[in-house]
Amino acid sequence: MAPIVPFVRSLYPPSHQKGAVPDDIDVVAVKRAISRAGFFPWNNFDNTYSEMFAKKGVKPFQQKMGLPATGIYNESTHLALRNKHRKGSKSEWAFDLIAIALMHEAIAKPKPLALPPLGPMYSGGKSILNHALTHSTSGINLYPAFDDVFGAGRTVIAPEPLLVMRASTSNPGRAFYADGRSGIRYWFAHLTSSPRMGTEFKKGQKIGTTINAGTPHCHTGVNVEKLWGKGKELIHHDNYTYGAPTIGDQLAARSLL
Repeated sequence: MAPIVPFVRSLYPPSHQKGAVPDDIDVVAVKRAISRAGFFPWNNFDNTYSEMFAKKGVKPFQQKMGLPATGIYNESTHLALRNKHRKGSKSEWAFDLIAIALMHEAIAKPKPLALPPLGPMYSGGKSILNHALTHSTSGINLYPAFDDVFGAGRTVIAPEPLLVMRASTSNPGRAFYADGRSGIRYWFAHLTSSPRMGTEFKKGQKIGTTINAGTPHCHTGVNVEKLWGKGKELIHHDNYTYGAPTIGDQLAARSLL
């Protein structure tokens, strides 16, 4: 029977859009197993999932096993390697005791906080994660907000990939609701126009222009019900003052619960 070897994570080469993965001991374990299976020269392995190892070790193994030769160490590749014997042996497995111990150690480690990579509301601004919420959104529950992009006619950009859910109005100007890839829902307001429902924006793409009325700015309401549950909302002030925990700090603290 093949040994019990936990799958820790997918490993992407640096050239992949999701790479490079952080260095860790599970990479050493995979390198040992791939090498023992006869697909990569034995070495004093480091903990970096390199382009060379993905190309000259993992891809040939995937091809031999009839798997898509992507160079990505995924669950199907892991399963095939876990059931592979050491080259030239019918009793020793590719994962030796050291590699198995490294995989168990890696999966038992506390995982780093994975905050969504939220960008700013204007070019050169600070990430949404670093904003504190200063007031409620008038007439719209559970969308505490901050104001940013001050000045008329300024370009407002998407902090993350967005899908427009519906157009709206604000006083003054136009507004719209959008769902972010992170699971956050937004209400952007005080703009010159509203994009149509179903419009998609890439991170950093222009989503609107601040209106020339009142004290021009972009109002950004932030709703976390999809992430935290119905009726849940971020901590915020209600008098346009700072001092509430930042959005990033709140998301990080919540992820530890």
